Amino acid sequence: MRTRFPAPALAALLTAALSVQAALPDLKPPQAPHIRKGACPLECCTLGAWTARVPLQAYRHPAGNAARAFALSPGESFEALSGDLHTLQLGFVMVLKPFQKQGKRFDPGDIFYILSYQAWDYLIWQRGQVLGVPPFWGVSDGDPDRETALLKAEPVMVWWVQVRNAAGTTGWLPLRLRPTPEGMTVVEDIDDMNDCG
Repeated sequence: MRTRFPAPALAALLTAALSVQAALPDLKPPQAPHIRKGACPLECCTLGAWTARVPLQAYRHPAGNAARAFALSPGESFEALSGDLHTLQLGFVMVLKPFQKQGKRFDPGDIFYILSYQAWDYLIWQRGQVLGVPPFWGVSDGDPDRETALLKAEPVMVWWVQVRNAAGTTGWLPLRLRPTPEGMTVVEDIDDMNDCG
């Protein structure tokens, strides 16, 4: 024999179940690509007037298979308008020793994913939470914080910057980011990208 619920009771039960599900963190690991819109990820990052130091190719859209928009020559000035940070491969870090960062406890064997980067901090995902933390993985000259976790896979990031050339044509430059012990740097050589002094 089937139990029948009156429509209002069934609706209340369904609403309660959906509320509980919505309150639970998303525990499924994130997938690449991870795109952060409006990003200016470097230390002292500034948009505005930049100068190419090497040949650069701009595309019509922020995608590797997009049509070419225009080329920039060494010494050519252009304007950086906005940017989107694309993480094409998420970084993967395994915790070796117990520690605490920003009120969150990390235990040996825990794993987390590096989603993005923003001026001295990485955005990481662990167990459904996203945190901004300085790099603390790898081994660095006896720094005890950096011996607590091991980087198993480097993140692969491309900063797509919307630019306008002197003729007024807009396009997108793919700028590759490279990890350094202090954070990230752009592989392509461009002047005036930061105002650190």
